[in-house]
Amino acid sequence: MSFINRLPLTQKSCYDVVHLALTQNDDDNIIDDDLAHILPWCPNLESVCLTGVPDVSDRTVVLLARGTPNLRELDLSGCTLVTDVAILELANIATELEEVRLNGLSTLTDPSVSALARSLTNLRELELCDLHLLTPPSIRDIWTFSTRLQRLKLANCVHLTDRAFPYVPGVLPDHPSSLTTSPLEEPQWTNGSRPPTWLETLPPLIFSLGHKLTHLRFLDISNCPRLTDTAVVGIVMHAPRIQHLNLSACSRLTDNSAEAVSTLQHLHVLALSYVEGLTDSGVVSIVRQCTKLRSVDVSYSSSLTDLAILELGTLPRLQRLSASGLPRLTDNALLFLAEHAESLQRLHFCQCRHITLDAVHVLLRKLSGLKHFSVSGVPALRRTGIERFSDKPSRDYDPQRQGIHRVFNGANIVALREFLDKEQARRQRAEQENIIFVPKADDSEALY
Repeated sequence: MSFINRLPLTQKSCYDVVHLALTQNDDDNIIDDDLAHILPWCPNLESVCLTGVPDVSDRTVVLLARGTPNLRELDLSGCTLVTDVAILELANIATELEEVRLNGLSTLTDPSVSALARSLTNLRELELCDLHLLTPPSIRDIWTFSTRLQRLKLANCVHLTDRAFPYVPGVLPDHPSSLTTSPLEEPQWTNGSRPPTWLETLPPLIFSLGHKLTHLRFLDISNCPRLTDTAVVGIVMHAPRIQHLNLSACSRLTDNSAEAVSTLQHLHVLALSYVEGLTDSGVVSIVRQCTKLRSVDVSYSSSLTDLAILELGTLPRLQRLSASGLPRLTDNALLFLAEHAESLQRLHFCQCRHITLDAVHVLLRKLSGLKHFSVSGVPALRRTGIERFSDKPSRDYDPQRQGIHRVFNGANIVALREFLDKEQARRQRAEQENIIFVPKADDSEALY
């Protein structure tokens, strides 16, 4: 039995409930005290999501762990009052857990994450996004003990460094941050320098070649700005079957990371946005090897040119491409996609200011399967009459900073294409009749 956004209130329903999901809590009608009263009477719970009850406390999590021996899935994302106390108890008692989501628990630290990795031998999914107190030691334990892991999210864990991930000697030149100081040696400090921290003296995490997370399919380490190519090389060496990889906003990465990623033969989804060190050469190396890619995001990687998009357009299964914020992008990229990327369904070209309306028209005519098209911030889309086909912007959209809002979906894409077809027909008739062509905002084919 499943309960969604409500609590079981009878003895029988408490005994029968298996799945409990509280994702919405209108008017705060469910509070932590209610959960603490009900959960001990629900011994057969297997899946629990409490993201809609932000005041969940350590007491309630401990009661849940002690009273539900069959618990397999737990989502406490956003429950900011939960601390290490509850998670340590959870790791000690609920050892059958397979999926744990702790995103946004801002007070969580390394000991509790290490305890989860060491105690939960069946752990398949672990989400630890926005945990700003996490450091490399706990993530090292995940790579060491959670060998059945299939899904790992570490986005916005800003203190993670290369030391959190496996190290492969001899593949890349040692980065200064990778150098270690033996604790037995007297450190040699120069005038004005500071002594190294204990994190900086942490030795590299070196595994044998046989130690692999062969089940890992999804990895998100976006916005971990201290990571370098060394971490990416170690990841792909010890998790060779990754299908979804997010490296966005890892600003220190270069084409060396792209070369490493190109060895992932099973890769389907790749995000490399906001990576200034990524060039056309890196994209080419990925495209030539990762032919199963269905979704690619290279937005705001400003070193890229048309060549990168042309290469991506040759991927036979590409369905989604995000190339927003590329200042060097021109119509050549759109025209190539129009001719060669027939499988595209979602396309993002926001803030690409050199794109023209003619190229957009060709693209819309050729890609009949296109379901989503974003071109906000492109001056050419200011054309009279086009705005009515665009979705309405959200309340927080700032046209002064982000430019015009132009996002087209579903039937509006077809309507926009028909509108541009009629305008082209009017333009041709005007040329034939040797009269001045005047753009119109309606769908009429009349010249006047």
